[in-house]
Amino acid sequence: MLEVQTLQQVVLAFALGALVGLERERAPEKKYAGLRTLSLLCGAGPVAVFISELSGSVVPVMIYLGMGAMFSLLVMYIRVEVEQGSLGLTTSSSVFLMALIGVLVGYGEYFSAVGITLIGVLLLAEKQTFRKYMAMLETEEISDAVGLGILALVLYPALPQGAVDPYGVLFLRKALLFVIFILLVQFAAYVALKWADTLGFLVSSALGGVVSSLAVVSTMSHMVQAKKLEKPAYAGAVAATVAMVVRNGAIAGVLAPSTVEVLVIPIAVATLVGAGSVIYLYRGAKGGEETDFGASSPFSFKAAFRFGFFFLAILLVAELAKTQFAIAGSYGAAFLGGFASSTAVVASAVTLLSAGDVTVYQSSVMVVLGIVSSLVSKLFYTEWGGARELTRKILVPYGLMVLGVLSIFLL
Repeated sequence: MLEVQTLQQVVLAFALGALVGLERERAPEKKYAGLRTLSLLCGAGPVAVFISELSGSVVPVMIYLGMGAMFSLLVMYIRVEVEQGSLGLTTSSSVFLMALIGVLVGYGEYFSAVGITLIGVLLLAEKQTFRKYMAMLETEEISDAVGLGILALVLYPALPQGAVDPYGVLFLRKALLFVIFILLVQFAAYVALKWADTLGFLVSSALGGVVSSLAVVSTMSHMVQAKKLEKPAYAGAVAATVAMVVRNGAIAGVLAPSTVEVLVIPIAVATLVGAGSVIYLYRGAKGGEETDFGASSPFSFKAAFRFGFFFLAILLVAELAKTQFAIAGSYGAAFLGGFASSTAVVASAVTLLSAGDVTVYQSSVMVVLGIVSSLVSKLFYTEWGGARELTRKILVPYGLMVLGVLSIFLL
């Protein structure tokens, strides 16, 4: 059986090597390592691992990797010294990468091997596309992107996973994740406007609102404060909130179908009112005259962290209020919880309904109260964040949406 498994691994390694080799073959310039070379090199990886396991020594694998490194250097030597070509490291790097992929396959790490190969092929095949986009980025933008990477890949894993307070609500990782998402939304909005138009910006705002409408609204707040893209920002803030309303209604409907009959009208009314407000606010943003960011960075780390700290404060206040005033019942808890996460309120409402602790109507009211408090909280965020003009512009649309979902009490 071990031999059969090794044969299967060799076939997979051959295929992965051939995939990269085909990309190298289609390149117009000579690459010195194509389909046959990379297939054989990668296919030899599982054989080296098999011999290593039979002998009980890692020496065969080390020899194989050493040969892979030698082949990589040989390709470089032939290109520069023999063919008198320019120094290029891409093909040489591909050769050694396929040697490493072969070892991964030999050790049974199939997912990692396939994933790395596909990413490698994407990078090789889309070279011109990546060059075009990189040429469009400013130095400050690249620097901020690196800073975002440090937050996501270095600081985030280093933070404690659990709560750091006695109430069990202050999760630093959750707060940093919120900050990172705000920065990603800022970048998405920047890309949508720099490489698309205001309609692309609006679509990215709505899509971002499906994940975190608060993060999108905080981004819009930053834009309004900077006196840039004010009209698209007004429409984007409402579009994200409409997406939040639809998302919460959809989650409740999927997890608890019995709530659909109660929620369909309030959710539909709020969605239609919000969509109409987006169209009204978006009218003045057409034409693209406001879509120039200039040379400034798409990120605002200061604003993102300020909202992150405020998010933690809201979590703590909501938990304290629920603890001290538990007698207010599930409705009060739903309203307070919506200030931190309306999605969490929906999940709680559905859970209580499944456990038989609340009725369908009471569960639906909890969902509505979570949406209402989410809308109200965004007005606090924008006002506290210094974007009073944004608060003024979204006050009426948000108010009408609140009235729309509160129509549940008229049913």
